[in-house]
Amino acid sequence: MEQPPGFITSGAELKVCRLKKSLYGLKQAPCQWNIAFHTALTELGLKRTACDAGIYVRPQRGGWAPST
Repeated sequence: MEQPPGFITSGAELKVCRLKKSLYGLKQAPCQWNIAFHTALTELGLKRTACDAGIYVRPQRGGWAPST
């Protein structure tokens, strides 16, 4: 490996970043990305709706209705 042109740091020409885990280019990449995205949103307090798995909502005080 070598540093890409334009990103070479003087004094560290022989150092490169080591990629520990790659998701892109793998067959399971979309699934793994969705799992990571779902985990992040649920940690923020959002919940996935039962009718559409791509929609997340945040419970409001007193129920699910939006506050006005």
